Amino acid sequence: MNRETLLRCSVFASLTGEEAAQLLNCLDGKYKALGNNCALSLDADSVAFLVCGEASVQPPCAAPFSAARGDAVAGRCMLTAKTRCECVVLRRTRLLSLCRNACACHRRALMNYALLRVEPPSTAAAPPR
Repeated sequence: MNRETLLRCSVFASLTGEEAAQLLNCLDGKYKALGNNCALSLDADSVAFLVCGEASVQPPCAAPFSAARGDAVAGRCMLTAKTRCECVVLRRTRLLSLCRNACACHRRALMNYALLRVEPPSTAAAPPR
């Protein structure tokens, strides 16, 4: 995966290319490229960060929804590429557990993930003037 592409992923914001590569290695991250209509099954401990492309997400017993570049998809579901997609898949338990030797880039990635999870939707209406 191209480092510039990887750094567009929200969880790697504020990291250098070298730090992102180190973090992927530390967290046993997997790069996945999906062609049109190719599917990727995620288990309950997976979190996929879409680096580019658009996908349909089908959780069990729920309505499907769309995900695009910059979105994170977590938990048991089927991710099906609508366009050519690239994503990074991490184990949620490894991302969320900091050992006492955790590097600074792991801590920043964890903060980025936490901010991603609590940000209000970007489609919210602007406040009246």
